[in-house]
Order: sequence, then C-alpha cells, then structure tokens
Amino acid sequence: MQHSVRLSKQTNAANPSRNKHFKNGSRVLVRGRRYTSSTQRSNKLEPCWFGPFKVLEHLPDTENYKLHLPPRMARQKHYFQVSSFKEYRGNDPDRFKSRRIEKPAPILIDNAEECEAEQILDYRRQNNRHEFLVYWKGKERADDS
Repeated sequence: MQHSVRLSKQTNAANPSRNKHFKNGSRVLVRGRRYTSSTQRSNKLEPCWFGPFKVLEHLPDTENYKLHLPPRMARQKHYFQVSSFKEYRGNDPDRFKSRRIEKPAPILIDNAEECEAEQILDYRRQNNRHEFLVYWKGKERADDS
C-alpha cells in the first residue's frame, strides 16, 4: 500500500500539468483542439490556443477551473481541467514597442457604433442564409464573430 501511494506521489510530481495553480482573476489560454469554431476549415488552420479567459473559481478536489467565457461560447461548459491550460502572458508594451496595437476609434453611424471588417475568415450557408466569420479591424482574434 505504501509503495503505491509513494509511486502515485512521484508520478503526480513528475507531471508538470498537475503542478499548475492559477489564482482567481488570473488569465489563461485553453488548448483549442476540442473547442474549434468551424467544421469546414482544416484542423491545422485552427488556432492551437483560445483565450485569454479569466479564472473565476478553482475546485481543488478535481483540479478543475471555472472560466468566464464570452457569449459566443455560451453552449460550452465553463469548467476545464488544469491540463488543458497555459498561463496567458500579455504583450509588454514598454519592452516590445513594435507590437503595440493602437485600437481605432469606433465609427459612429446614426449614433450607433460600427466596426470595420478587415478579413472574412470563413463562410457557410445554413438554413438558406449566408453566415460569415469576420476578423474585425483593430480587434483581437477572440473578438471574431
């Protein structure tokens, strides 16, 4: 019995994904293999990581974390296993000045905020309607809709 407990502890200590701990409020990226957004695009063209998402709650007995997901992922469960995370490291604008993205001012048309589309990423026809996945100018990839 002692041998199996010791072996289990050694295995858990050797597994780096079990040693990850994230505080509430920290931001993480989620491995994107199971959470791809399009069925018509090749998997190799899908992003590997999605996010960043804010950590809301930690369940220590199962090593699951509850994340704050955007409305477009409302059908997705909010709990994820720690092994599918990695820490989000934002851009340091003082260290990497060339990576600084200036967000354009919103365009106001009839007192309603409008955004400019930079690129059409994907297209599908569903229920006799055309649907487009759009990359918006000056926005992050997480804001694609």
